Amino acid sequence: MRASSAAHPLASNRPQNGIFGVLFTLSKENSEIRIRVRWVLLKVALDAWQLFTTVISPEQGWDINAHGTAWKVASVLNFDWLADTGYGTYLGVLYGMVSMLAVNLGLCVWVAWCFKEQKFPVVWPIQVLRVFSSVFFQAFDVASLNLLQLGISCRYWGPATPHMRMDLFPQHSCAALPHVPHAVVSGCSLALFVAIGLFLNMAEVEVNPLSRRPLALGHSGAEVAAFAIKVLLTLVDVFIGGRRVAAVVSLLLSLLLAWQTIRWSPNLVSWVNHVKSGVYAAVVWSSAVLVVLVFRPGSPQDSELDGETHGSVSSEGAGGSQAVAWARGLTVVLLAGLPCALGAGAALSWARMRRTRAAAMRALAAAAPGSSLEDVFGELLESPRDVEIVARCCRVWVDRRTLSPDAVDVAHCVVQAGRSLFPRSAFVALFHANFMIEVLGVAHSGGRRVSDAAKLEPGLMCRFVMFVRQQQATQRAASHSSNEGASMDLLGYVEYQRKQRSVVRLHREALQAMCNFWRALDSHSVSFAQLSRALGRIESSVRAAQAAYRAALQSYGNSPNLVRLYGRFLLNIKNDPWGAAQYFETADRLEELRAGDANGPLLPDGTPLGRMDEMSTAVLVVNTAGEMQMANRQAHQLFGYKRGTLDGKPLSGLLAAHCGRWLAAKLADLAAAAPKSTSAPPPAGGGNGGGDLTSSTAPAPPVDPVSAARRLLAEAKAVKNPAAAAAAAGPSPPSAATGGGGGGGGGVSYPQYGAVLVGMHSDRVAFPVRVTLQKVSGVGEDSTIVAMLEPLAAARSTASLWATDGGLVTACDAGFAALFGWSAAEVAGANLAALLALEDDSGGAHEPPARSDGAPASGAFGGPSGRAGGPQHAFDPHPGFGAQRAAPSGQDIVRR
Repeated sequence: MRASSAAHPLASNRPQNGIFGVLFTLSKENSEIRIRVRWVLLKVALDAWQLFTTVISPEQGWDINAHGTAWKVASVLNFDWLADTGYGTYLGVLYGMVSMLAVNLGLCVWVAWCFKEQKFPVVWPIQVLRVFSSVFFQAFDVASLNLLQLGISCRYWGPATPHMRMDLFPQHSCAALPHVPHAVVSGCSLALFVAIGLFLNMAEVEVNPLSRRPLALGHSGAEVAAFAIKVLLTLVDVFIGGRRVAAVVSLLLSLLLAWQTIRWSPNLVSWVNHVKSGVYAAVVWSSAVLVVLVFRPGSPQDSELDGETHGSVSSEGAGGSQAVAWARGLTVVLLAGLPCALGAGAALSWARMRRTRAAAMRALAAAAPGSSLEDVFGELLESPRDVEIVARCCRVWVDRRTLSPDAVDVAHCVVQAGRSLFPRSAFVALFHANFMIEVLGVAHSGGRRVSDAAKLEPGLMCRFVMFVRQQQATQRAASHSSNEGASMDLLGYVEYQRKQRSVVRLHREALQAMCNFWRALDSHSVSFAQLSRALGRIESSVRAAQAAYRAALQSYGNSPNLVRLYGRFLLNIKNDPWGAAQYFETADRLEELRAGDANGPLLPDGTPLGRMDEMSTAVLVVNTAGEMQMANRQAHQLFGYKRGTLDGKPLSGLLAAHCGRWLAAKLADLAAAAPKSTSAPPPAGGGNGGGDLTSSTAPAPPVDPVSAARRLLAEAKAVKNPAAAAAAAGPSPPSAATGGGGGGGGGVSYPQYGAVLVGMHSDRVAFPVRVTLQKVSGVGEDSTIVAMLEPLAAARSTASLWATDGGLVTACDAGFAALFGWSAAEVAGANLAALLALEDDSGGAHEPPARSDGAPASGAFGGPSGRAGGPQHAFDPHPGFGAQRAAPSGQDIVRR
C-alpha cells in the first residue's frame, strides 16, 4: 500500500487535489495571446515603489520632509496616513481587508469542493478569485503586508518608549483592551495572507519550457523565497527597535533578495529577470546607504536617537550641523545612485546568463570523444535547478513557431546530463518530461517520465507540476473526444460551460427578438416606432450571438454539437441555408471521424493509425524495447491470436528465436536514428557500400558545440543500449533502405529496415514473412516504430525447417509437419539427427556425419519416410537471414 501511494501521490490525496485545483484555477492564463508587456512593467514598478518606501522612511534620519506632499504621496502604501484619520478609520480599513480575505478564502474552499465533486455550476467565483489574487497577491503584495502588520507593531523593544504600545496609535496598549482582539485578528490574517501568498507564488511555475508568458517561472523556489524575504522586510521595523540593527538586517535581507533573482533567474523570459534584478539591486543600494547613514561619524547611539527626526537633528551646536550635512549628502547620494544600481543589477543578471550559456558551449566544444555527459557538465550543473536554467538555450526561434534544431540538440544534451548527475531529483525528472512533451513533441513518453518522477519523493511544487500535467492530459483527451465537458479539467470545464451557456442564451435572445417583431407586426395597432425598436433589438442580438459563436468555435471547433448548433443559427436566424449546410456537413464529418477514430498519426503509407484495421497487411506499433503497443486485426489473424492479446507482448515472440538478434539490432538503430531530409543528396564516396545510416569511418572531432552535443548524445545512447553499439560495429551486412521511409515529397524521413524472417504462428508453425520496420516519431528510447509484416507464399511441394549449425531445429513450417506427421511443438528444439537419416549410394541408412565439435551436421531432407529419394542438396540460407548467419551462436538455416 505504501509503494502504491508513493507511485501515485495524486491518486489518493483528495484534499491536496482540491487545493491544487484552486491553485491551478487562480494561476495566470497561459495563453500566449494574452501577453501584455506593459502590465508586467507596471507590476515590477509597483514592486519597486513598495519595497523602496518599506526600506526608506524619514524617521531614519534622511533629508526628507515627512510632512511634505511628495512623501505623503510616495508613502501612501505604508498606511502611515491612518494615524491622522483616527483609530476607528484604521479598524474600518483593517476589517475591510480581513473581510475580503475571509470571503476569498471561503470561495477557495467552495472551488476546492466543486473540484473534488467534479461539479461547477457557476463561473463568477473564479473571476472574483482571479481579480483578488492579481491585485492583492501580485501587484500590491507588500502594501497588503504593511496594512496587516500595523496591528502587531507594538514597540516590543528598542529605544522607542513606552513599550507594548501601538506604533501608529501610541495611546492604545497592545496588551489591553480594546486593541488585544484586533491585534489577534491582524496577526492571524497576516499569517493566512502569507500562507496563501506562498502557495500562489509556488503555483506560478510553468510546465512548458517554451512559454513566452513574461511571468512564467522555470522553478518557483526562488519566487517563493523572494516573497518570504519581502515578508521579513516588512516585519523588520515591527520586531526590531534599534535603527542600526534594523538597517543591517534590511541590508542582509536585500542582498538575499537580489541574490535569489540573479543566481536562479526564475523567469523563463530573460528580460523580466534583468528588470527584477535591477529593482532588487536598487533596494540593496538603498539599504547600504541606510547603513552608512545610521552609522555616520559622531552619531549618537540608538538609545539617544529615540524620537529623533530630521527636524530634531538640526539642533544647536556643531554636532547637529554635521548630522544635517551628512543626512543631506547621503540623501543626494541615495537618489543619484538608484538609476546606477538599477542598471548594474540588470547588467549583472544579463552577464550571468550569458556567462552560463557560454560556459555550456565551451564545455561542449572542449569535450573529448568518449567523454561522458557527467564529465562534460559536472562543474557547470551544481544543482537540479541549473539544469533548467542552462537548458533555456533551446529558446531560440527561427520563426514564430519553429525552434532552432541546433539549440534543441544542445539543450537535449544538457537535460540528459542533468538526468545522469541528479538521478534522484524529481524536479529534473519532471523537467525532462516537460522537455520531451513541449520541445521534442513526445507526449506519450513524456507522460511516462511524469509517472517515473512520482516515485522519487517529489516535493510540493513537483506534485503540483504533476497535477497540472494530469489536468492537461485530461483536457487534451476530452478535446479529442466529446468536448462536452464531462472529462475536462476544472478550467476547461468552466470555460466550455460558460461559452456554451453564452451562445445558447444569445441564440435564444435572437429568436425571442424575432418573435417579438412578428408579434408586434401581427397586432391590431401597428406602431412603426415599436417595429423600429424591435428591428434594432434583432440586429443587436444577432450580432452578439454571431460574436459569441465565433469565440466558442475558435476554442471548441471540434465539438459536433456546437458546430451543428451554429448551423441552425445560420439557417433559422440569418437565413443562410448554404452556410448552414456547410456547417451541418462539418458536424457530420466530425462525428464520423470520432466514430472511426481516424485522427492521429499516420502510417508510412499515409493510412491513419486509427484505421489500420482496414489494411490487408499486418501492422504493429512497437517501442524501442520491442513491446507491441497496438496491433491491427490482420496481425491477430496472421499469427492466430485473439484480439487484444498482443498488446504489451514482445515482438520477438512472433518470430523464430534466431531472428531476435536482428530485430534487437534494428530497433536500436532506429532509436538512435535522426530524421534526414528527403531532398538531401546522398553522401559522396559510399565508403561501406551497404546503404546503412552511418559511415563506417570514424568522424572527425567536432569543432562546434552543436556537433559535440549530437556526438555526446549518440555516445550516451550507445552506453545505455549496448545492442545499438554492437549492431553498428558488427560485421553484419546492412539491410536498411534509407530512401523511402516517410513518404515522398521533401521534408524529413526516417530510415527503413526490411528483411525476410521466420514468423511463428500461435501453434508454433513457422512461415516466411517479410518484416519492414520504420520509425515514425519520437527521440531515442522514446521512439515509436511501425512494423509491417507480409507473409510470403510457400513454394509448392516443399517442406522447410530451420536448424542451427549444431543440428538443433528451431522451427518447421506446416508442410514439414504434414509431410512427416510431427507437430510443430514436437519438432521445435529437437536434434536434426533424430528427425532425418541420410542414405548412401548403396541404399544403406546411416547417421549424419559428425562435425569436428562432435555435433551432427545439418543436411537436406525429402520423402515421406525421411530418407532421401534423390540427390542431396545443402541449400544456402535465405539472404534475409544474413545477420543470423553471422551471429556468434552459429545460427544457420537448412531449407529445401
